[in-house]
Amino acid sequence: TATTLTVGAFLIDFGRASDVGATVPGYDVASQMAYVNAYVKGTNAKGGIGGRTLAVKYRKVDITDQQTLRDACTSFGQTDRVFAVLQVLGVYGDPILKCAVDQKLPFLSNDGAVSSYYGAAKGYLVTTQPSTLRTVLNMENELNRIGEFTGKKVGVLYEDGYLEPDSRAVVTALKNHGHQAVEGVTSSSDVALALRQLTVIAQDFCSQGVNYVLLVVHT
Repeated sequence: TATTLTVGAFLIDFGRASDVGATVPGYDVASQMAYVNAYVKGTNAKGGIGGRTLAVKYRKVDITDQQTLRDACTSFGQTDRVFAVLQVLGVYGDPILKCAVDQKLPFLSNDGAVSSYYGAAKGYLVTTQPSTLRTVLNMENELNRIGEFTGKKVGVLYEDGYLEPDSRAVVTALKNHGHQAVEGVTSSSDVALALRQLTVIAQDFCSQGVNYVLLVVHT
C-alpha cells in the first residue's frame, strides 16, 4: 500500500526430519519468528523501507513436505497479497519457482539456488549467495589448488533430483583435474531414506578404495 510494505516469511517446522535428528539448534519456529520480528522492528525504527512501514505475513511449513512450501507460496500471493517473499532457512526446490514464477513474487534468499532457477525466474529470484553450481565448483577448484586431492581417491556424495546437475559438476571437475572420483547419490526428497542410503554408500566407498569424501549435500 502507500504506507505499508508487506513481505511473506516462511517459518520452518522440521517435521519428520526432527525424528531422525536433522534439526538446527536455535531455529525452532518461535526463534525464527523472533529473528524476523527483530529485523522488522529495527527497520521500522529507522523509517521503514522507502518511507513505508515494513510488515510480515508468516506461513508455517514442514521442511520434509514440499507441498506445504508450494501451498505457502500460493497463500502469500493469493491470500496475503505480499510484495515479496523472504527465505532465511530451509526453502528448497521447485517451491522457489512457485513463488517467483507462478505468483510473480520476488523471492529474496540468503542461500544460493540451483543455477537453472535464475533464468527460469526471470529476475524474480535474488540471492545473497552464489548459485549452487558456482559454489561447488569454487570449492572443488580451491581444494584442488591447495593440493587437497593429491594422491586421493575421492568419494563425492550428492543428492538426486533437481540438485543433481549442479552437484554432479564436481565429479566432472575432479576428473578434468586428473583425479579419481567415485559417486554416491542419496535422495533429495526423503531425509529418512537418505540416511539409510548412507550406510550402503559408505560401504561402496570403502570397497572401491575411497580415502577422501567430498560432501556436496544440502538436506
